[in-house]
Amino acid sequence: MIIFDLDNCISDDLWRREFIDWSTTDLAQRYDRYHSLCYLDEIGNEELIERHRHQGIIILTARSRKYEMETVSWLTKHNIHYEYLLMRNDNEHNGSANLKLAQLRSLEALGVHFGAIDIAYDDRRDVIRMYRSLNINGQLAAIHDQEDKDP
Repeated sequence: MIIFDLDNCISDDLWRREFIDWSTTDLAQRYDRYHSLCYLDEIGNEELIERHRHQGIIILTARSRKYEMETVSWLTKHNIHYEYLLMRNDNEHNGSANLKLAQLRSLEALGVHFGAIDIAYDDRRDVIRMYRSLNINGQLAAIHDQEDKDP
């Protein structure tokens, strides 16, 4: 099994960054416009996806379930077949590393054990450290250098 993050890992979100509303502390509102446009992204790291296309793909993302239709549309458009798509619950505001740890535990409940995960790609170093702390081969795969930081 292979884990992919979406934004800035396999989905090129750079053009959407300007739609993050840094003026609000309401995280759902802050990222609403940014996430609502995700279906328009170009694919990034296409070679990486091709390398793993015939393995079981798991998508772990911090996008809210509110954008599930747009996310599935994007994955379908780019012919990315996946076994599992785990998204943030609406109104859940854990940091990315804690969120993805919870998503991993959900996978375990579905019968996917950590030992079955060959590699986990993410654009965030804190998430990579979390994967590695669980003896999962976490690898940085960022399309661009920018992490979510308040400018």
